[in-house]
Amino acid sequence: MNTQRLSFPADATPLESGRRWLWLLFGGPAIVVVASLFTAWIAAHTSDGVVDESYYQHGLMINRKLAASPPPAMPQGATIAADARGVVVTIVDAPAPARALTLVVVEPHAAGTRRTEIALAPQPDGRWMSPTPLGDAGRKVLTLVSDAWQFPVTTVDGPVGTQRLGPAGRKL
Repeated sequence: MNTQRLSFPADATPLESGRRWLWLLFGGPAIVVVASLFTAWIAAHTSDGVVDESYYQHGLMINRKLAASPPPAMPQGATIAADARGVVVTIVDAPAPARALTLVVVEPHAAGTRRTEIALAPQPDGRWMSPTPLGDAGRKVLTLVSDAWQFPVTTVDGPVGTQRLGPAGRKL
C-alpha cells in the first residue's frame, strides 16, 4: 500500500500552512519601515546645533598661526647602537643640548605589548648611554624622545644592532 505523508494536517489548506512564512516574509520589511519612520521623526524633532558659528574663520586663523610659527628645531640625526652591554645613542648636529633623553621600546607580542622606557645618561664625550640591553628576538618599535623633540618611530625586526635615525624625509 502506498501512503503519502503530508507536511501539513489533512484538514488544513495550503494557504493556512504557509501563513507563518507569510508573516516572516512581510514582517521584516515592515519592521524596517517602522524603524526608518521613527528615525526620521527623531531627526525632525531634535537639533544638533552648530558648535561654532564662525568655524571657517577660526580654521583660517589656526592655519595662519601654524604658518607663522617655525617648526621645532630637530637634530639632523642619531645613531642607536645596542648590544649585550647596553645602549649607546649619538646625536648628530643637535641645535640645543638635550637635558633628558629617553629611548622608548615597544615590543608587540601575541599575548600583548611590552613597553619599556630606557632613560639614557649623558656622557662627557657627548654620547648617551644605558646599561639596559634590548634583547635579540622579535620586533621592536623604537622612539627616541628628548625634552624638546622626538624622532619619528622606527621599527626593527630582530636584533637592534646599529640603527640610524633622522627626521622624516632626510637621509643621513
